[in-house]
This record gives sequence, structure tokens and C-alpha cells, in this order.
Amino acid sequence: MDVYHFRWIMMRLSSYGKWIRKIFVLWIITSTTTLFLGIEIGVLVGVGASLAFVIHESANPHIAVLGRLPGTTVYRNVEQYPEAYTYNGIVIVRIDAPIYFANTSYIKDRLREYEVDVDKSSKRGPEVEKLYFVILEMSPITYIDSSAVQALKELHQEYKSRDIQICISNPNRDVLLTLTKAGVVELIGKEWYFVRVHDAVQVCLQRVLSSSQTPKKPDPFDGDRPSFFKRLSKQREEDLSISELESGVRFERGTVDGKVEVKPLHFVPHRKNDKPLPSEAL
Repeated sequence: MDVYHFRWIMMRLSSYGKWIRKIFVLWIITSTTTLFLGIEIGVLVGVGASLAFVIHESANPHIAVLGRLPGTTVYRNVEQYPEAYTYNGIVIVRIDAPIYFANTSYIKDRLREYEVDVDKSSKRGPEVEKLYFVILEMSPITYIDSSAVQALKELHQEYKSRDIQICISNPNRDVLLTLTKAGVVELIGKEWYFVRVHDAVQVCLQRVLSSSQTPKKPDPFDGDRPSFFKRLSKQREEDLSISELESGVRFERGTVDGKVEVKPLHFVPHRKNDKPLPSEAL
């Protein structure tokens, strides 16, 4: 058994422990009520307590900050995988529940906390003093209602006033359709919707790197004809890997005109009566 499987088993046992404690509390409430007030009242109290637990879990969903596992393009919970690293100026958040009127306030408050407290794992990338991007990993979200849409619009405006951009990663078809019809796609920008978290991170990392660069001094060898040093510098720019970009190096491989060549979701018509949807999400 390797370290990853052992840690996964321990996390599962920990989650089961929390669930068992809730079941035990529910059993105590139901048993005590049945013993003193009768079976019918005990059953009603037990059902009511169960509904209360479900509503509480739904109104306070699990939210995780994601980091990149070393040597992969996989992003996982930094609390579950301490070796996962994050990037300066970027926070990746995964909401593990549908978003609706009962939990929108809780989610917004948690996102504000992550804006100032995202040091739960090691960081990489250029050194910056502020947050530039919030990437929402939406694959676990199966449903959002009108309250969630309005909350997302308000959050976008709030972030925009502080020069923070929201990115959406991997929403399912129903969620994306709701966001499109509500105008959230146009509000945030189609270029900020991505199929994978890693695609979003690459684009955001390039923007953070560009923002952190100081004005470049004039090149004393600059002239009409490219010199040997300029040609060598250009070749060096093309050969640098993405790992150097993560550590704050100016150039990276796979760029076009200084920008990472990562394509966001492409919007194409679906039906005559539907608004455009990303082809990858259909």
C-alpha cells in the first residue's frame, strides 16, 4: 500500500467518523423521544431531526481549495494532499454541492476568506502581493438557481472593483445553460470559461507573470539586423518549459506573441431556440 492509498483510507475513515457521530446523535434524539413521548412522536421527531441535518449540510456545503499534484496536471484538495502546491495570485476553489438560495451567502463568505487566506500549501510562480484570479471548479455543481446566478453576478462586480477576475472551469451542460441564459457568460467573458482547471491556470499564470514584470530597459544591441545575442535569446525563449514559468521565469514554451496558446471554450449554436453553448460542454 503506497502513501496515497493510505492517506485516502484515513480521510475516508475520518469522514465516516463525522457521519457516524451525526447518526449517533440522531439515534439518541429519536430513542429518548420515543421512550418518553411514544412511538408516533418519536418517529416524527426523528424525521424532523434528519431533515434538519440534511438542510444544514446543504446550507453549509464543503468547499475546497485545490492545488496541483507535483508532476501532473491534476488538481486536488490541499488539505487532503499536503504536497499539492498552489500559485501566487491565483486561488482555485471547488464547491461540492448545488448552489441555491440557502447557501449562497455562505459560499460568498468563504470565497472572501480565501481571498486573504490561501496559504494552506506551498506556492509557486512569480512573487505577487495580491490576488488576481479566482478559478471556480464547477464540475461537482449539478444545479444552480436564480439566487445563485444573482450572487455570482454580485461577486463578479465585487471582484472586478478590486481587479480580480473570476474564471469558470468545467461546468456541466445544465449549469452552463443557466449561466448563458442569465447573462453570466457574457458578463464574465467567454474567454474565461475553460474545459479543464489546468487550462485556466496556464492562462491565469501568464497574466500574473505579465502583471509582475517591471518595465524592460532598452537593449544596447538593438538594431535593424538581429544580432547573435538576440537570436540566442529568442531560441532560449522557445526552449524554456512550463516549469520555469511556474517559478517566475519570463518566457514559456508554447506561446504566440507572448501569450500562452490555450484555447478556452468555443461557443457554437446548439438549437434554433437555444443560446450559444460551448461545444465541449454538450
